[in-house]
Amino acid sequence: MARTPGQRSRLMLSVNDQNFSQLLGIIYDAALHPESWQTVLEQLPRFSQTNVLNFVELQLNDLPVPGKLSWVPLQSSVHGLSREGEASLMADWAYRIPLTYDLINLTLKDQRAVATPAQTSPQFDFGNSEFCHECALPNDFYHMLGVSSLSSDRQSLFILSMNRPRRYGHFSNADAQLLHSLLPHLSRAQQIGQQLRAMQLVQGLQAAALDHCAAPVLGLNVRGKLLYANAAAEALLHTGTVLRLHYGTLQATQPGEHQALIQALHRASLLGRDVQGRPDNHLTFSRDGRPPLSGLLLPMPKLLMPKQCPARGFTLLLKDPVARRTPPLLLLQHLYALTAAEARVATLLTDGLTLDEIGAHLGTATATVRNQLKQVFAKTGARRQGDLIRLIMNLS
Repeated sequence: MARTPGQRSRLMLSVNDQNFSQLLGIIYDAALHPESWQTVLEQLPRFSQTNVLNFVELQLNDLPVPGKLSWVPLQSSVHGLSREGEASLMADWAYRIPLTYDLINLTLKDQRAVATPAQTSPQFDFGNSEFCHECALPNDFYHMLGVSSLSSDRQSLFILSMNRPRRYGHFSNADAQLLHSLLPHLSRAQQIGQQLRAMQLVQGLQAAALDHCAAPVLGLNVRGKLLYANAAAEALLHTGTVLRLHYGTLQATQPGEHQALIQALHRASLLGRDVQGRPDNHLTFSRDGRPPLSGLLLPMPKLLMPKQCPARGFTLLLKDPVARRTPPLLLLQHLYALTAAEARVATLLTDGLTLDEIGAHLGTATATVRNQLKQVFAKTGARRQGDLIRLIMNLS
């Protein structure tokens, strides 16, 4: 059953400091959790008798010409319509409302922020327009109020508009003031959310790249708490023979090496980026029966630091001096158009084998290996075996 104007007004919230603060909390929560924008759309109509909300972002490299704007529809809500119905309604009519274009011009030229159709488009006969009879009245919204403002970087224009049924009368100055107060927070929350998602994307890409790195890479705060570990580092920690976690803090299994790690973190926290290139940020971690791992402590790039990370973090890069560091055969084949046999010869040469040893390992004659190596030289541009080894080692 449809609500009467009196019933609807009893559901409205008064705009006081407490309610407004709660609304701002919901708006900024949506910056962190995009799914919360639906809650924002449900709360806003409770402060004004409105049944349509539309929040869009316009990139300022777009020309304000009807039919040629490519704005980003951020959030919209039409009371009583499904999400599909809302999308269809906005797609059909968004470019056919003079309020939109005149509001853009007012904001860009005159810096006016709040306007009604009568203020922005005085020549537009709204009551007799196609938009009124085919869109506004059938969907039970008639009066319109819009507010717009430039983003902090002045690269975008944010527009917030709302509509209400004809029976509720024109929007008041209080409604205009409410929109004027809310739009900076809505646009800022939207920008914060975009920046956070961009940072999360970069972090995800960097983490994926590090997971393909054969060397262990760990992120630590100044107290040694583990912030990040790539796949190789997680495998090393799982063994617990060289490094281990104790209540989330990295520990070296050898007491002296652990003390050296703590001291290196302390020095790095004092020196910041000046720690790079210092000999005392190089560490060693012993292993049974094998040469020790070497470690290098460096400032962590800010984009790689997780949100909960403190102001300063560090990356511990570990290197195994006896690990084989030749690139995959398929990579050599792809980069230099080598055959599978030629790629195998190149990698075995990098491992220190002679041509005779390579032939014995592959079960082919030394003359065949020599011919394959000549093809590798021709395709890679290397002139000597030393040049070829350096090229392959650099790829790894």
